[in-house]
Amino acid sequence: MVRNVAEPPNYPSFDDHLPGAEEDVPVSIRETTEHVKEARAVRPPLEGQDDYKLAESKMRRALDRLKRAAVKAIDAPDDMRVSTDSVVKAVRTLLMDIATTMEALLSAVSTVRDLVTHVLLVLRLQVQGQESASEDYASLLDLFFVLARTTLAPNNPILTDAAYDLLFRAARLLGFQLTNDYEYPRMISPPSSVTEEAFANFVRCLSGAFHSLGGTLYQTGKYGSAIRFLCRGCPLGTVALRLRRSCDLRNLSSAQEQPKTPKTPGSKEAEGWGQLHDQLSRRWELLGVSFSKIGDRQVSQSLRLLSNMDPEPLSSTGGLRSFH
Repeated sequence: MVRNVAEPPNYPSFDDHLPGAEEDVPVSIRETTEHVKEARAVRPPLEGQDDYKLAESKMRRALDRLKRAAVKAIDAPDDMRVSTDSVVKAVRTLLMDIATTMEALLSAVSTVRDLVTHVLLVLRLQVQGQESASEDYASLLDLFFVLARTTLAPNNPILTDAAYDLLFRAARLLGFQLTNDYEYPRMISPPSSVTEEAFANFVRCLSGAFHSLGGTLYQTGKYGSAIRFLCRGCPLGTVALRLRRSCDLRNLSSAQEQPKTPKTPGSKEAEGWGQLHDQLSRRWELLGVSFSKIGDRQVSQSLRLLSNMDPEPLSSTGGLRSFH
């Protein structure tokens, strides 16, 4: 089964416009979707098998390549999109199934109930290294973000809810339980297969995704819906900064014990962290303005004060609990 998923037949490309191919593409995509669904039933054997590990690795890479190809069909600018509506709809369905499959595969690693299987998985992760697992998480999170952004329709409450649910799933993947009081725990640990540095970066990206969609809703005058997204993104931003500071302190301590050059994030990642640190107070202020737009002055005033606080004490407030 694993090998069938990793090596599906060669189907026409999404934008194949040869005579007669227009109708065949959605059918081919649906057939591909069935292969993707098969991967959800894959579980590691009780005894290590080299052929299984090889096939599973190929399957994960195939899912990622398929994901990247499909994203191009729904995330291209309108003036460059050549796919028909039926193809785009089929591709979105395929991407949702890819997300569900990847989610199930990662869940099998982080929440396996069978002890023997869990031990085998841990040993496998130790051999493969954490970087590979972090790449799997990064790929799935990126897919959730793309799906949420391309699903959001400010004038359509149903699609807005669907976009929020996709980001909710991204948060759940990282171990966050999104409660109604918008409070996050002081202590949050990354999945066992993800490095702390990668986890902090994932939380930063998740915060940015909530804020970006909240900003889009604010600009279109949907202030109530914007609040729903911004109330998630702002506290997540403070958590991300706290996690990053913890990593920096640990790296500094390690460097003092064993003089080594600490790992420096890439320029794009470093720019993202700087942007979060500089803009977090304005994100809180935007949330306060959104509350004022719907007439909730008391919460608006509290958030305006909070937006002027330093990110470090801000992260210790535990979210918006004190405002309700």
